[in-house]
Amino acid sequence: MPAPEVSVVIPTRNRWELLSRHALASALGQVGVEVEVIVVDDASDDGSEERLEAVGDPRVHMIFRDEQGGQAVALNQGIDAARGEWIAFLDDDDLWSPRKLKAQLDATGPRAQFVYGSMVAVDLSGRVLEAVPTPPPGEVRQLLRRQNVLRCPSSVMARTEFVRNVGGLDDNLNELTDWDFFIRLADSGRCAACEEVVVGYLVHPQNRRLRQDSDVETEFRYLAAKHERGLPLERAGFARWVAMGHLRAGRKRDALGVYLRSVVRDRDAGNAVRAGAALFGEGAFRARRRIAVDSPDVPWLGLYLDGGAAPEDGEHRSGVLGVEAPLEEDERPEEERKPREQSEPEGAAERDHRDG
Repeated sequence: MPAPEVSVVIPTRNRWELLSRHALASALGQVGVEVEVIVVDDASDDGSEERLEAVGDPRVHMIFRDEQGGQAVALNQGIDAARGEWIAFLDDDDLWSPRKLKAQLDATGPRAQFVYGSMVAVDLSGRVLEAVPTPPPGEVRQLLRRQNVLRCPSSVMARTEFVRNVGGLDDNLNELTDWDFFIRLADSGRCAACEEVVVGYLVHPQNRRLRQDSDVETEFRYLAAKHERGLPLERAGFARWVAMGHLRAGRKRDALGVYLRSVVRDRDAGNAVRAGAALFGEGAFRARRRIAVDSPDVPWLGLYLDGGAAPEDGEHRSGVLGVEAPLEEDERPEEERKPREQSEPEGAAERDHRDG
């Protein structure tokens, strides 16, 4: 069988309903691109293995793990097995436009080693909750020192050999694996941006939540030391990520404490304002981001959430923008980059396949 253009790697554990309706349907519904879909089942015990074996699509390849290893281990197995020139990562509950891979390939240009796409957060009914700002390629390397502006693996596609050369994902990390991976991608190669909305991040009760007992401070120190020879990581942005994780888990007091400690330690006035908003919960932040960023119309979401018909190839072609970024960091003053703070990275999961 000839090698596909893109290998789609989906880690999963005990979430067949989400996997089958969202990630698997999204990957197999891609138009204009030859794909293979590698599903890495991280020791599910809910019958997912039998259901996957019954899919019967020759494009689907399955890896079943006997012991749970977490997101990094699962994704690295998928990376090892990939045959395509490109690898695209997809969380089992996220949604893709049918043109996602084609739009990103069109946006890359000849020199880009990885590409990311625009996202929206949606609820179970398909309602767009907020648009996630898409960072310009020239700013990604700098912005990743402040926070995980690429948010989640589902928006990222990279050349397979490039991913292998940077070492895949670091399984020494649990909560900060994605952030570390994206930093290493940005430090090692050129990126491109696809401004077409191609990813729907699903907000639902099984979303990742920062565990109250997670030792994220130790992980941050490990991450900062790992990257100390490059651009330094900014602790204030990390504090915002931790606080948002507490808010998503309903722990307002913990979030307030994180913000206030950052105000004193990091001298970050913005976190003083966020501390006040934390008293009103996550909804206050989501409402602010909705006001700051227009919510686009995303008709393809109905394919998965409303049972709509598939769009014609090219229907969502408008808005694709491919711009290669230089390896040099952006030197603009911080005040010119403030709108990019509107997007807080997602918190990490309880111990399931998305841990990393």
